[in-house]
Parts: sequence; structure tokens; C-alpha cells
Amino acid sequence: MVIHFGVTRFPSAQKFDLEDPVFLDSISQILKAFQDTFPAKHHSIRSFDPNTIAYDSLVSWGLELFVAANMIKYRESGGRFYQPKDLKKIFGMTDSIWIALSPWVDLDPMDSVPDANEQTAQKRRSKKVTYKNTTRKDLNKVDSVWLQGIYGIGPVLSKRVVKYRNLLGGYYSMEQLKEVYGLSPEVQMNLNKQLFVKPDTHLNKINLNTDDFKKIASHPYISFNQAKAIITYRDQHGSFQNVEEIKKIHIINDSTYLRVYPYLDF
Repeated sequence: MVIHFGVTRFPSAQKFDLEDPVFLDSISQILKAFQDTFPAKHHSIRSFDPNTIAYDSLVSWGLELFVAANMIKYRESGGRFYQPKDLKKIFGMTDSIWIALSPWVDLDPMDSVPDANEQTAQKRRSKKVTYKNTTRKDLNKVDSVWLQGIYGIGPVLSKRVVKYRNLLGGYYSMEQLKEVYGLSPEVQMNLNKQLFVKPDTHLNKINLNTDDFKKIASHPYISFNQAKAIITYRDQHGSFQNVEEIKKIHIINDSTYLRVYPYLDF
């Protein structure tokens, strides 16, 4: 693989020789050229996860507005970044911008794509009918170690289940496990046999009147644009008088409302 930057090119990382003056000169030329193509703000870039980074942070680094917006739209449409090169999928992401951003990408290990051998092993384990754990537990109280006692659940999937629980603010239904990436129907069936959700489960809720944009937008059921619309509505109309009032916001449809209302307060 050869990476192009203007008229300058250099070999793949596997062939880098840090003591080669030709290679070092190439790097110097690239960095010099790059300073003229990306705003000075790129010096403020810090480690970031493209699956969670906020639009405002991207813009503050000097990223073009439409490129930052396209990254957010990609996520909102269900896209995920599993490795730095996935940033190249974004419309407007030039080689020069990617070279500046990629060294700072810090992805959650749980976002890595499982290899074929691990996926096959999980499928084999999920077909077994016996369990290491014999007592049903509350889905909102078990930890990742306990979850690994269920066939089909390894360290990666168990952490995903717990991480998604934290992002949601707690599960209110076993059906929500279908939203956890990588859980096959067979594994979900095993989880349903071993876990339950209490009807009166305490959920960590979003306060529509006091929580800020960052808190609201961090919820998996609320998109970046929907969070902005909630804040705008609150600024224009004052405090929410009830949870159902968010249905007056045109980009929050009935489907979104039904999913998110258990997590809302005012």
C-alpha cells in the first residue's frame, strides 16, 4: 500500500526505516505541506473516539464544518468506526485531513470487529444447552464477569452488554439486548433464560429542563439533531411541563418517543 499526499509518497508502515534519511525527509516535506492545508487549530487535537466525539469538538480543531457534520450523520444513520481507516468513508475526508486525525483515534476495544475464529467459537458455545450459572439474575445488576458464565458470552460481549446498559441508564426490557452489537439470536435466547428485568427497575433519567446538550445527546436513543432541537425548544418555550411535550418537536416521532420516554423526566 502506498499513501499519497500531493506529489509526495512513502511506503507502507511495514517498510518504515526511522533511520533512513530519505524517509525522514519525506515525512518532513509532508508535515510542511500539511501546515498550509489544514487550519492552525489542528495543533489542539487530542485523542478521541470517532464513535462518541461531539460535533463542536471536531469544529474547534479546525475541521471543515461539512466534514464534521458528515461524521455525525454517518453515526446517526447507524454507521460505526472500527479502525482509523474507516474515517475515509466520510465524504470530504481528504488524505491530508485523515493523516492529521488518524494518529489521534482512540477506539473503544469493544468496537473492534471480532475475527472469524471468535465468531465461530461464539456460535458453537451458544448452541449448548447447559449453563455455568444456574440462578437467574437481574440484568441491571450483573457484572461482566458473571455474564461470561453464560454460553456464547465472552469478555468482549459481556463488556458490551454492561457498557450499553450504562449508556442507556439501565435496561427496561430484555428486548433491548437486541440492540447490543454482536449478540446473535441464539445468544440472546441464552441471556433470556438466565436474566430478567424488574418492572419497577430504577433508570437513570434525563431531566429535560436541567440537563445540558452533552448529557441529552449522549443517550443512544437521542440523535445529535434531536438533542439540539430539545435544547432549542426549551430555550424558546420555557420549561417542559411534562414528558409528552417533546412530541411537539417535529423531528421526534412516535417511534422515538416510545423508545426514550422511560428515560425522560422534567
